[in-house]
Amino acid sequence: ACNHLGLALAEGMGVDKNPARAAEVYQKACDGGYRLSCRNLGLMLRDGRGVPQDLERADKLLDKACKGNVPFACTNAGDLDAALAQKAGGAARWKQAIAHYKLGCDAGDPTACRAIGIAYLEGKGLPRSPSAASVWLERACQPDDPVACRLLGVMALQGAGVPKDLERGKQLLT
Repeated sequence: ACNHLGLALAEGMGVDKNPARAAEVYQKACDGGYRLSCRNLGLMLRDGRGVPQDLERADKLLDKACKGNVPFACTNAGDLDAALAQKAGGAARWKQAIAHYKLGCDAGDPTACRAIGIAYLEGKGLPRSPSAASVWLERACQPDDPVACRLLGVMALQGAGVPKDLERGKQLLT
C-alpha cells in the first residue's frame, strides 16, 4: 500500500503531487522490506526527480532492490554504475556495472543483456570483443529488443563478430 501511495504522490495521481512525501513513503516501505519501493526511491534520487539528487543513496537503494529480485532494478543499478564510471573512471565501478547487468539479464531483462553486448563492443568494463558482444546482443534480441536486433543486424551485414550473412542482417534490421 505504501508503494502505491508513493507512486500516487510522486506522479500526482488522484492526489496533489508531492515528491518529498512520496520519498518518505517509499523509504518507509523499503525499510519494511518492500524492495520495489527501494527501486522507486532509488530512481527518484538518481534522477533528482522532485527530490535533491543523491547518487550515493540511490546506488545503495538500487543495489538493495536488485539483490531483492526486483525486475529491472539490476539494470537501473548498472546504468548508475556505468554513469559513475564514466564520470570518475574506475575499473571497479565498471566491474560493478557489468555484475548488475548480468543479474538483470539473467532475470530476463533484455536491456541488461544489450548493455553487456555494448560494453563488449566499446571495451568498457570488459575486453573489446565483437564475438562476445554478439552472444549478449542475441540474448537481448530474442525477446525482441529492437536496439539489440539493429546492432546485431549491422554486425551480420559487416561480418563483425559473427559470420557475414546479408539475409540475416536484413531480417534483424527489419
